[in-house]
Amino acid sequence: MAELAVLLLIVDSEQPTAFPEGPFPVIAFDLDHDDSWSRIKEQIRLTSARKILLQFSNETIELPHHGWSSTIWQQRSYDRLWDASELIASASPLTNIPLIPTNRLPGLIIHTREIHQKETGWTSARLLYYLVSHRFELAQRLLEENDFGKNDGLVRSCFFARTNRYEEAYHTSLEALAQSQHSPSTQTTQPDINAPSFELARLWLAHGLHAGKCGYDDQAAAAFQKSYLAWRSMESLFFWADERLRSGYVEEEILLPLEEWLRTCPDKEERMIRLLHRIGLDHQVLNRLEQGQQLVQLEQADQANQANQANQANQANQTEQLAQGEPLVSLLPDIYFDCLIRVGRIPEAIQLFHKQGPAYWLLHRTESRLCQFLRIDDAEAGSTLTSSLPAYELIALQDRCVSLRLFEWAERLQSNITEPLSLGHRLFENGYVMRSATRYLIALQNNQLDRTGYRHLGEILYYRKAYEQATDMFEFLLKETPEDASLRTALALGCLQQSDKLLKESMQLFPSSVFLREEAEKTGDAIKQMEQSEALTSWRWRERMNFHE
Repeated sequence: MAELAVLLLIVDSEQPTAFPEGPFPVIAFDLDHDDSWSRIKEQIRLTSARKILLQFSNETIELPHHGWSSTIWQQRSYDRLWDASELIASASPLTNIPLIPTNRLPGLIIHTREIHQKETGWTSARLLYYLVSHRFELAQRLLEENDFGKNDGLVRSCFFARTNRYEEAYHTSLEALAQSQHSPSTQTTQPDINAPSFELARLWLAHGLHAGKCGYDDQAAAAFQKSYLAWRSMESLFFWADERLRSGYVEEEILLPLEEWLRTCPDKEERMIRLLHRIGLDHQVLNRLEQGQQLVQLEQADQANQANQANQANQANQTEQLAQGEPLVSLLPDIYFDCLIRVGRIPEAIQLFHKQGPAYWLLHRTESRLCQFLRIDDAEAGSTLTSSLPAYELIALQDRCVSLRLFEWAERLQSNITEPLSLGHRLFENGYVMRSATRYLIALQNNQLDRTGYRHLGEILYYRKAYEQATDMFEFLLKETPEDASLRTALALGCLQQSDKLLKESMQLFPSSVFLREEAEKTGDAIKQMEQSEALTSWRWRERMNFHE
């Protein structure tokens, strides 16, 4: 069984460049000239891969042995990485355009050659390439010149969203939904869970995200609910809950609607726990897991007492019932492990992990290393233990320590990691911006700050309202990569914030100036719209709670 397969999309007639190194199945597909997408999906299914890495034929990808089981897929979305089950359910790769900003996949390096633009054809593959590589001007040209059929509404709305035109994105997805009501496959309002509509669910999910960006909270909530009804994926409920928490809603206002939406699910409690864990409500997860465990233990004790008083036939029946009453703690040990670590109950977490057995330890290799690491009090001994690990395992272990707030152990690992700013990057990605800023500033003083560090430090300075210094960071980076659209947006934001500050100061001197007031309103609207783009890191609520720790 492969953890990963590579989907290679053809973008022109030139021979595809080298495939990525590693034992990954590679499936080549000409999206525009080969009409058998179902055949490709069957090949993907036969690989048994859980994740699909997207590559285009004008690229060479370097991907070292990464240790895919070490990555927390449920918590983050990564560049070029698709969920295999969703890809198999889709009518076209175009429907899998990323709807939210993604994280950099550790170890992934992409080298590209220019596409032969004079060659006709390959429009769909090129469109997808332009969208995922942020070449929006070329994507717009393709959208204006071509009709992409049933995917057109979703693709156009995603394009508008990626270029910060959220009102246009909202209206486009709304029109696409209205058109989908006339399709025979989407006329039912509550599809059978055994025959879900991935395409409709994806469109509702995009519409909910666009509506949220426009401030239409009620419409966004309704769209997320309809997305969940069309395809029982937790993504839509997660986005709804995360946006509500970021907007200041209290937990009770989040939990009650979620309980109602999941009411008819046979595995309601398990889904709720997984969802709360992903959102970041760890105390709620612990309460539910441990209360459920206590209830099951009471039920088992009562059943055992009844079995002792019954005949042998009834005893066998009761034994079967006991096996069915397994607590969710046993079904979700990975989530229970996380929560125990985060609340400081480390010995209990280690004991829980070792109860799972060798097969579980092999599957959760990073957690196995972590448990070994946590048992060592001496820093030198811990360094010796980890010194022989390959680079990707060290970085995965460090990232795991940061996500579990084990900062002392994450620091110990840094001495064995060749990337000097690895810990700074891991801290920033998990929302610990002030902790990462300290490391970046030291690296800047020592002339050791890399490009990623410059970008992260620029964003930190921006959020700290040091707009002039942030602008200097972005401008320095833009000189080296002038084609980076998101970096240009970040630079524009820094300049706009400086203009906004000057306008507000001028309004204090000339409070009756209509011109100054109108310019300040325009600048404020532009800042608000551009801050919703992918130019600046978009942390989830869980990560935002870490900002000042």
